[in-house]
Amino acid sequence: GSSARVAACVAAGAVAAGAGKASAGVPPSPPVFRRCDAVSALRAAAAGCIANLASSHEGRSAIFTADGVSPLVALCREGDAEGRASAAAALGRLALCPDLKIAIVAAGGALHLVRLMADDAASLPARAHAARALANLASDRETSAVVAAAGGAQAAVGLTEAALASGPPP
Repeated sequence: GSSARVAACVAAGAVAAGAGKASAGVPPSPPVFRRCDAVSALRAAAAGCIANLASSHEGRSAIFTADGVSPLVALCREGDAEGRASAAAALGRLALCPDLKIAIVAAGGALHLVRLMADDAASLPARAHAARALANLASDRETSAVVAAAGGAQAAVGLTEAALASGPPP
């Protein structure tokens, strides 16, 4: 059923993100393959799958149960441009759920999203997804304090200034 599809996608995301522990009985990928373009594409696709699943309450619950947050935070920190963007998008959708906000903060997600948003070398889609994720995290009193302490306000101002300096879209 749909729960099996959700669990399979979360397991694939954990493997693709290079999680340090097995998820749903699937061992993490060997370090030598983490640099491979095909694995990078798999990581981004798995994070995109998780982002889509996170659109529903059932999907967010399954992702939470399968400990899908930590691999996304790792991908946000270590992935290529597409992977970081997909992970930030997924974290943004997950941050709509109060329990998942706490899980994202506990996994270090606020800090890594702030770093991504402030990274001038990161793609604009990745930075925009990080900004949305941080906005969702900051909508709660407890998690907003963590976002602020991680430098979220300064990073948001920097991103806004960069966007204004680049001029209007073509």
